[in-house]
Amino acid sequence: MAQYAVIGLGLFGSQAARALSRIGHSVLGVDKDGALIDRFARELDHSLIADTSQEGVIKELDLEDFDGVLVAIGEDIQASLLTVLHLKNSGVTNIWAKAISRDHHLLLSSQGIKNIIHPESEMGQRAAEFISYPLVQDYLALGNNWFTVELTVPQECAERYRSFIKSTVEVNLLLIKRTEKVICKPDDDYPLEDNDKILLAGPRDQLKRLAAYRLKP
Repeated sequence: MAQYAVIGLGLFGSQAARALSRIGHSVLGVDKDGALIDRFARELDHSLIADTSQEGVIKELDLEDFDGVLVAIGEDIQASLLTVLHLKNSGVTNIWAKAISRDHHLLLSSQGIKNIIHPESEMGQRAAEFISYPLVQDYLALGNNWFTVELTVPQECAERYRSFIKSTVEVNLLLIKRTEKVICKPDDDYPLEDNDKILLAGPRDQLKRLAAYRLKP
């Protein structure tokens, strides 16, 4: 079990803290708003009312041995930047931070923070992908324009999908889920069936062709 701290228990921070807790990690929630602490205290292992923009407060929290700290402060950019600065000065190395604008991102990046999250824009991107390609159930960006996608084989398209995957060298079929049966790493000749859920990995442009409503004959 890892130990994490989430600083800022607004909508994003509280969801992240609760998700980490559900996974099984120990979570410390920190916010200067006592009402938020009271609201989430029962769902987290530890919670604390504190203004982390104060350097002395960060030192008292002793977060340097935590597996990671998420700074989820959004609207108060000054508090976000000061919190990050004090965390770095106290020896915390694995820092994640929420950014609410391009300028906020640049300021965090100038402090050496590499793990910067844009919740609103990222969720907007995901929504756009799902709206554009309704067969896609989920996807994960792997970097360098490569993705994994989970999608459902549409009616009367199973053979067309299999042919496309087999003929496209860069698209890899990782898994097939058929009702209660799961086939891992199927070979190229393994037959697909309508309504199979499949997990693919490959370049975005190739996956977009397959993730459209249905392939043209």
